Amino acid sequence: MRDGVKLHTTIYQPVDCGEGRPVIMRRTPYSCSPYGEDFRTRDLFEAEMKCFTDHKYIVVYQDVRGRFNSEGSYMNIRPLSGDVNDVTDTYDTIEWLVNNTPNNGNVGMCGISYPGYYSMVGALCGHPALKACSPQAPIGDWFIGDDIHHNGAYMLLDTDDFGGTSVFADREAFAAEPYEVNIDYGQSKFDYYERLHTTKKIIGAYGDEETLRKYYPFWYQIINHPNYDEFWKSVAHLPYIKDVKPAILVVGALFDAEDCYGAIQTYKTLLKESPQTETYYVNGPWIHGSWTNRSYDHLGAWYFGEGLFDFFFDEVEYPFFAHYLEGAPEKPAAVTLIPAFASQDTTSHWTSFTKDKMPEYKMKKMPFRRRFSRKSSYVSDPAKPLRYLHPSKKNVRDRSYMADNYVDDSTAFVNFDYKPVEDTVFLCGPIDVDLRYRTTAEDLDFIVKVLDVSPDGSEMLIRGDVFRARYAKSFEEPHFLRPGHRERLQFTLDDVIHYLLPGHSIRVQIQSTWFPLVDINPQTAVENIYKAEESDYKAATITILHNIWNRSSISLPIAQRGE
Repeated sequence: MRDGVKLHTTIYQPVDCGEGRPVIMRRTPYSCSPYGEDFRTRDLFEAEMKCFTDHKYIVVYQDVRGRFNSEGSYMNIRPLSGDVNDVTDTYDTIEWLVNNTPNNGNVGMCGISYPGYYSMVGALCGHPALKACSPQAPIGDWFIGDDIHHNGAYMLLDTDDFGGTSVFADREAFAAEPYEVNIDYGQSKFDYYERLHTTKKIIGAYGDEETLRKYYPFWYQIINHPNYDEFWKSVAHLPYIKDVKPAILVVGALFDAEDCYGAIQTYKTLLKESPQTETYYVNGPWIHGSWTNRSYDHLGAWYFGEGLFDFFFDEVEYPFFAHYLEGAPEKPAAVTLIPAFASQDTTSHWTSFTKDKMPEYKMKKMPFRRRFSRKSSYVSDPAKPLRYLHPSKKNVRDRSYMADNYVDDSTAFVNFDYKPVEDTVFLCGPIDVDLRYRTTAEDLDFIVKVLDVSPDGSEMLIRGDVFRARYAKSFEEPHFLRPGHRERLQFTLDDVIHYLLPGHSIRVQIQSTWFPLVDINPQTAVENIYKAEESDYKAATITILHNIWNRSSISLPIAQRGE
């Protein structure tokens, strides 16, 4: 790199490159192993790299700065300011590749999740050889909607699962002075979460603040930056997406538990801030990264059809790169979607739009009315939080909740039910939430679920997410609630792509705990929830208002189906 740091880069090239072949590159913090002579054991002819090896691309993997065999210091998302960052590292890598491999002068990048983020920021480097990038489920903003937080609420289960690995660890600190973390999960991991209960105790199991600062610096930063301050803004790359030169294929997933927000917002930001960029978008009823899983065809009880893997790679991803890196005349459709619940016929699942944007929709406001609900109040008790999935699955991290619904205490939530539809309704776009309420709490989490209820009573979660009420006015400066007063919360759920079939109906469910997926809100005016004590946690009553003067509602995106 330009500062002398060396990044470990593994290059696989065809024996016969002729007059030069395209380069496809993936930069990763998860290791580009196997290393040394063992690199020969990597199977490039299955899953996501098969379409590239079948067409004799030069395949490149790279450990990002400070990870595994690469030199330098590592940061969990390095700020894009400064003289050296992931943008400059991408430029310097491409410059080396075009001068040291038998290439045709065209380079592409792709990756999923973290590598998807590196693919998007790599597209900002401006190297003339970089012609096409595919950020797939990329990180967008770690406070607003991806991985670590959703609307300011700490995503406990995912972050603990993610941070408990070496991703948060400072390798140099562990190497210089070994430190062993011993966590007794007992009978199950969920029992462990319920036993420790508070966010302070769960993160504190990895060490006190000084230990976290030394060995797990990102966790130290999390607990000392509870609001949307300059630290979080500095690691959000969306504001940098301007004047993007390469063509971009954004890949998202309807049931992505980690980075649903990142894919949607990356696509929308490209359209708004970089309109000259040739931008493509594909989204389907996948979970995080499952478009690389040849056998994926369902989530929980819901079947989406066979052939999702083959169609994506054969009809979308490879044609995209072939056009920009090989000069193939055909382009994929600008927008390709697989709406959930389309039909059992896989040939009708894929819906393509030739315009450079999602289908147009109109928002239909759907007020909550008294006749839609048996009750309008519920009790949120931090000592008895609602689980996010059935206790029988408590030994695993299960993403099926993204299309399912589980609640184990009817007193801790309220439902609002709408009439079944007579004709198929195509939902395609964001869902707006407008809650009017009273509470005895000084702070709350609102988990709002929008459910598709089948005629037989089974429920499919179309979209559900959390919002921490202290951030209703500002993510930068929290404002606490006024017990007994009327309050209002307006926010937007991530876009959906869903067919509501005849006889099906919409149910809106509202609750205030979703444990351990989301940490437990003390529901008191504690400044930093990460440092709240057990005594700070108090039960509260919440009443959702739906009278003519204060009517809560949701607004659904009603769209026309494409050809």
